[in-house]
Amino acid sequence: MMVKGIQVQLCEFVTQRWTLKPRTSISISSLCPISHPYLSLKLLPTHTTPRTTRFSPFRASSSLQSSGNVLSIKFCQWCGGSTKHDIPEGEEKLRAICTLCGRIAYQNPKMVVGCLIEHDSKVLLCKRNIQPSYGLWTLPAGYLEIGESAMEGAVRETREEANADVEVISPFAQLDIPLIGQTYMIFLAKLKKPHFSPGPESSECQLFSLDDIPFNSLSFSSMVVTLSLYIEDMKAGKPKFHYGTINKRPGTSPSDSHAYTLDHHMHT
Repeated sequence: MMVKGIQVQLCEFVTQRWTLKPRTSISISSLCPISHPYLSLKLLPTHTTPRTTRFSPFRASSSLQSSGNVLSIKFCQWCGGSTKHDIPEGEEKLRAICTLCGRIAYQNPKMVVGCLIEHDSKVLLCKRNIQPSYGLWTLPAGYLEIGESAMEGAVRETREEANADVEVISPFAQLDIPLIGQTYMIFLAKLKKPHFSPGPESSECQLFSLDDIPFNSLSFSSMVVTLSLYIEDMKAGKPKFHYGTINKRPGTSPSDSHAYTLDHHMHT
């Protein structure tokens, strides 16, 4: 197994539309440099022997370390009592603590699951018919439900958003986004039958060749990363499994274009 390290700076996508910052850059330490029309590259010296790549840990501001929007929790979900916000003994993060029953409300990340569907050398995308990112393109994906596996959830979301029945081929990418408390799990899949149509949350569904993927109209940074990795894999001859962390730069306004760094481990 060979591990290759990539640091990527991407822009964030706001709920309606997004723009790319003019000085977006990528630093790569890899045997296979990535090229992409929306990204400028700065290559580091190439190494011909495998080595361990170390990544700098994500360091959040003190407000981020308070574990999400904990201040929005005003009442206890168990007894309805009002909450206070404090750091419990033995812990490090701010929590909502019930003033009546004493229970602590913990906030946990959400898992988003979806499918990257290959058909006739094209990929299936859905145009979002809901907020956020209304009118922008995405892979069929959504939140995992209690009682289903990640693969089952990805198949269900594909059926709901694209009215398509798919067969999962393999996992393709896991992308963690700590700032917003989400993990994306994307599977490679193929259509069981060449039929698809928009579901209630989609206004259009369309197959795109790799050269025609609308990168300037994708809904989320996770979609840009996933599809960019897929294109590079196809150029190299076969897909790989990718694991990475998208770190949004803290302390910026949600209405601005934000910088991201992607800590990327590519397993071959």
